[in-house]
Amino acid sequence: MSRTRLALGLLLATSLAATALFAGLALGVSDRAGLLVARGLFLATLGVELAALGLAFAVRARFQPSEPNRRIWTLFAVFLVVRLLAQLRLASLYFDLVPGFVTGSPALFLFYTAGLRYLYTLSDLAFAAALGVAIHAWRATGLPFRVLGRDFALMALVGGLAVATWALAGNLTFLSEEFRNVAARQMQIFRLVAVSLGTLVACLCLAVRRFAVQMGGGALAGVWSAVVVAGIAHAASFLALGALSQRWQTGAEFFEQLCLFVFAASFLLAILRQRELTRGG
Repeated sequence: MSRTRLALGLLLATSLAATALFAGLALGVSDRAGLLVARGLFLATLGVELAALGLAFAVRARFQPSEPNRRIWTLFAVFLVVRLLAQLRLASLYFDLVPGFVTGSPALFLFYTAGLRYLYTLSDLAFAAALGVAIHAWRATGLPFRVLGRDFALMALVGGLAVATWALAGNLTFLSEEFRNVAARQMQIFRLVAVSLGTLVACLCLAVRRFAVQMGGGALAGVWSAVVVAGIAHAASFLALGALSQRWQTGAEFFEQLCLFVFAASFLLAILRQRELTRGG
């Protein structure tokens, strides 16, 4: 499938999801419709991430072990592997597939529901490390790479996502009455850590994209432009959750998952662009 067809297909899926939610609102079944659509988006995101993982390993294999790009795409593959493990754990909670030996042990169940969510944090650290390797490799060439004022302005706007999410931190504990306890506080801490790290990743993406543009732009800049969109969508998912949770829990979950779907789709498009570049030598 070409990148254009894939992009159109992903755009169509996003449009259908939004249409389904608002149709549910019009019909007065917003809670049920929102939940179903959000779960459908989650499964679609999972499928996109699985496809991205296979392609990331294919791209990685095209570079020699001594090349910086090999390390970059190894870290991107690690990012996707760890993230998929976290997503599968979440899927087991969403669809009541948690193993019996886990639910039968309070301590193990607490670790499964609370501790293992930090797999997302580990995956984001691998993402940040890949971007760090890319920045170091390009600076090591001795070429005069630099980040421009417009990039810093964009970084400030992205940083505003983190600031806004921290300002709305109280909303992140609004899950339901039964979760207004220590578990809710743990969830809030995790989400604040996630949005802070996600904002850092998005800012690093902007720096790497600028370096790619300074190398001549073209398809390489297109790779990193797609990664920038992915990083910003990832950070925006927690802002959507914080902004809407208090007043519209169904909408909060929907728009959080919609942002994560855009994140996964953009990252997949970046990998497809990179694969085309490696095919062309």
